[in-house]
Amino acid sequence: MAEPKEDQIRRRILREADETFFASGFSAVSMDDLAERLGMSKKTIYRFFSSKEEILRELMRNLINDVQEGVDAVLLDPRLKFVDKLHRLFAIISASVIRLRQPVLDDIRRNAMSVWEEFDEWRRGHVLPKFQRLVEQGIAEGDVKPELNPQLLTFMYSALVRQVMNPQTLTQLSLSSTDAFRTLVTVFFEGILTPNARKRYRTPGKPAVEEIR
Repeated sequence: MAEPKEDQIRRRILREADETFFASGFSAVSMDDLAERLGMSKKTIYRFFSSKEEILRELMRNLINDVQEGVDAVLLDPRLKFVDKLHRLFAIISASVIRLRQPVLDDIRRNAMSVWEEFDEWRRGHVLPKFQRLVEQGIAEGDVKPELNPQLLTFMYSALVRQVMNPQTLTQLSLSSTDAFRTLVTVFFEGILTPNARKRYRTPGKPAVEEIR
């Protein structure tokens, strides 16, 4: 069954906004810019979205839903051990980290506060607690060093991602977002894993972070 024309137009607006907002920055793209890129009038866009911020809110909600669906499927799978979950989770998470680079998030926080607050509430209320529970599973299975504090490790990981994925850091080190995130994950987790878990973490054919294309 063919998609209704109205839905096609709405999807097209979101697709174009996704490409421009996350590449150029939310504040750098005006509704005039978006209309020109789409080859349609602003009036048409406003038929579907009351504001640029509403477009951004829907994009962020879609991204959150996609990430959460993938992460939950991994975390709730009783067949997967801690190290197996690591391999799968960071293939999912790395894509969102690269899209939502720190300057993109900073721009959203400055210029679309209500959208930022919704995202930050999700990050604090869902992402970090799940990360902490994953670390706790690692300790319980003997894969994470038992003397380490899960809450502190969660805080440290969050702080490292924010700092390393900063564009000034990437420019200074001449690293791509993918390479920087892969290195961060490898160094962080190899540091907290027990020797046996570290060997399994390095298993050939199961990279910690898959290449993002």
